[in-house]
Amino acid sequence: MKRLLLPAVLAIFVLTNSTLFAQDIPRYNPDDINIPYKKYTLPNGLRLLVHEDHKAPIVAVNVWYHVGAKNEKLGKSGFAHLFEHLMFNGSENFNTDYFQALEAIGSTDLNGTTNEDRTNYFQNIPVGALDQVLWLESDRMGHLLGAIDQAKLDEQRGVVQNEKRQGENQPYSRGYDIMQKEMYPPHHPYGHTVIGEMEDLNAASLSDVHEWFKAYYGAANAVLVVAGDITPEAAYEKVIKYFGNIPAGPTITRPGVNIPVRDYDTRASYQDRVPEERINMVWHAPQWGTQEAVWLDLATDVLAAGKTSRLYKKLVYEKQLCSSAFAYVNPSEISGELVVQANVKKGKSLEEVEAAINEILSEFIAKGPTEEETARVKAAYFANYIKGLERIGGFGGKSDVLAEHEVYGGSADYCKKKLRWYDQTTAKDIHAAVKKWMTRGRFTLTCHPFPEYSVTGTEADRSKAPAVDTKVSAQFPDIQRATLKNGMKVVLTRRTESPTMVMNMLFDAGFCTDKMPGGKLGLANLAMNMLDEGTKSMNSLQISDRLQILGASLNTSSDLDYAYVGLNTLRQSIDPSLDLMADVVLNPAFPEPDLQRLKNQQVSSIQNEKKNPTGMVIRVMPELLYGKDHPYGMPMSGTGTEESVANLGLEDVRGFYQRWIKPNNATIVVTGDITLSELVEKLEKRFGSWSKGDVPKKVIPEVATTNKKKIFLLDRPESQQSLILAGHLTKPYGQLDETAIEQMNNVLGGDFTSRINMNIREDKHWSYGSRSMIMNTAGQRPFFVFAPVQTDKTKESIQEVIKEINQYVGDKPMTQAEFDKTKQNTMMAMSGMWETNGAVNGSAIDVVKYGLKDDHWKTYSQRVQNLTLKDVQGVAKAVVKPGDIGWFLAGDAMKVTPGLEQLGMEVIQLDAEGKVVSKKAKP
Repeated sequence: MKRLLLPAVLAIFVLTNSTLFAQDIPRYNPDDINIPYKKYTLPNGLRLLVHEDHKAPIVAVNVWYHVGAKNEKLGKSGFAHLFEHLMFNGSENFNTDYFQALEAIGSTDLNGTTNEDRTNYFQNIPVGALDQVLWLESDRMGHLLGAIDQAKLDEQRGVVQNEKRQGENQPYSRGYDIMQKEMYPPHHPYGHTVIGEMEDLNAASLSDVHEWFKAYYGAANAVLVVAGDITPEAAYEKVIKYFGNIPAGPTITRPGVNIPVRDYDTRASYQDRVPEERINMVWHAPQWGTQEAVWLDLATDVLAAGKTSRLYKKLVYEKQLCSSAFAYVNPSEISGELVVQANVKKGKSLEEVEAAINEILSEFIAKGPTEEETARVKAAYFANYIKGLERIGGFGGKSDVLAEHEVYGGSADYCKKKLRWYDQTTAKDIHAAVKKWMTRGRFTLTCHPFPEYSVTGTEADRSKAPAVDTKVSAQFPDIQRATLKNGMKVVLTRRTESPTMVMNMLFDAGFCTDKMPGGKLGLANLAMNMLDEGTKSMNSLQISDRLQILGASLNTSSDLDYAYVGLNTLRQSIDPSLDLMADVVLNPAFPEPDLQRLKNQQVSSIQNEKKNPTGMVIRVMPELLYGKDHPYGMPMSGTGTEESVANLGLEDVRGFYQRWIKPNNATIVVTGDITLSELVEKLEKRFGSWSKGDVPKKVIPEVATTNKKKIFLLDRPESQQSLILAGHLTKPYGQLDETAIEQMNNVLGGDFTSRINMNIREDKHWSYGSRSMIMNTAGQRPFFVFAPVQTDKTKESIQEVIKEINQYVGDKPMTQAEFDKTKQNTMMAMSGMWETNGAVNGSAIDVVKYGLKDDHWKTYSQRVQNLTLKDVQGVAKAVVKPGDIGWFLAGDAMKVTPGLEQLGMEVIQLDAEGKVVSKKAKP
């Protein structure tokens, strides 16, 4: 029998101001939460962990090297991360870009990351590509240095420096650098940031590359996890073949636990271009893998996870002093930090916010959490952990969990120990940890003989990469349909492999209704945000409590064309979760005290958009593309304007609900382990009495492009980068061959190895990443190119984009090689396309939104397979119109305007509201 998560004494408690009973709490036994695996240690010290998961024909390959920024020497900051980039640039036996090879075989969740303690490289791939990926991973582990030359080092140095610029260009970014250096002295292994300093990156040499590789990238310093559609025996056979002859590498002396002692509090302040004041409070915390780190993790959840958490409830909800409040613990390998962060609302003072935080923390330190709070955050932790195990790869997936605990804990089984710690934690444990770690040293802003190793003596064939099995067997579930008596449509994609249930109720409404009778700018966004703020029987905090205990999440939102109520829960909690969803949809209270709070938060979002480069541009671009009176001609975020939001009232919110939130205007899309008849019965029980009604007709007219040869510039003084968005309107979704459009865009700017990104990032090093994309909308869609580039290359970047676009539909169209590559990549990527229920649900939603045939995704593979180069070249000319492109920029006008004026286009400077400040006609 599974044991109850809560102590027996809590079996009859009733939450204050809530109807939630202890018996509603799901039972989680940590001994039942497993990631079965088999471990092998190769003679050279490489540790291999294999986990079987046969629900999809894919395999996750995750390599962790036990080296990170803490291993860098003084004056060499940022080198671990720079080396991670170099690992993608080819090896001695495959001297080409790894992204090209991995994209061509349908790799997903593909990336590499670096932190203070480890560097990892991971990808999800079709099972038929496993040999090739293991060959590639082993080649860069054992055969890298001969492929790294000065040109590659300079190329990736430029890319990393632009990544650093892009990060530093974001609001509040300086604070993280300040906190790192305040909490750790320069000689400490954590005394610098992972991204590093510009001067250190400039000083990195080829000899540094060789030294780093030889010191840390040996087989004995790595953990390889293979998870997915494969047996341990088959995986081991392949791994010993490809990795068995790679040297172990030198022995490594690792720094021990080193938590600096701070006996006194300190403060610091800084200035940045931000819309609101922010306060950070930081304490040292215990290192990874300690019971106290678990206790503090739960402590920060009590403080800031959910609307009923102490900080959020007091600061954001009740006193409305802050627009946001967060708390988290970050346990790294040799030390950790606990952080409390809050943004101060306009009109409130930092002093009163700090005083309020101190009051909350003082009470928390003095009394600790309640038993109910402890139970709630533990239940939420286990529910989120279980949901994460649905995925084999990516951040938080099963391969990631195994690798993390093997590297840091010495055994992947360490995760079981941690789960038991979470389960056994009491309110007294949390209280003891809080009193120990949060009562001093606050900053306000604020080593066992080494084993002997050997190699197999047998080298894998490295004359050519192993062939990839191109057979893809991924299948999309049948779409089943029904209609409730009141006209609500029901769409089910049944999957029995996962305990998660994903439901989304769609209403044909969206931001565009703000421009229709009865609408006002920002109303759809505000109204949907208000929908889950309370019902006739529960307030917002009680709803949040209920969701957390059920291990569920419920979100209300809107986009340009639709409004949504989304529910994600577990199969065992479907009935109470559906009860809660129905209560939110059918019985909204629209509490007046919450209206002003949400309006203030929406205004805060608008102010943030006006400080963020991308936000600045997407606020003004739609009106220039569609026209002021068009339903789409408004800020793309749907937040409206400060003036329009200030004038919204409860009668507007209720009016939106009465016009659009009706059963005959709704479709509920469900994915999970349930039959259609069972689903309909549950829905009729909860929604059957909801009466249908008249719904306004939405009209989205077509417009003509009006921005030819124009550059619209928004001034952002001292900006390190210019944000370039270039685009025009094209036909609505479905009027052209969408499979051909997808392949067309992949080659132009959709993939990492696309023409635009390879030019501006990999060749010129002017950007961390540049893309092209087509937004899917019910009306005309914007096609645009997105390129954040260093300020001094703004003009040149525009010239390169113009060149790439003109060539693509002119004298240098897509080649047969490019077509074959993107087509194969699309086919192979289908292996992991629908790994999760959320992914399946998203595809089913597209069927509903765009009126696709029910077999759209079942026949998707065949339609891609039937495409020809001529099809894609033709659709490129139909979609991409170089002469129609308008240019929308955010950057330092004083620095970029002279160059822009040399491009032969009219340069129009706009203010944050899109009003013309100045014009300079094209020469």
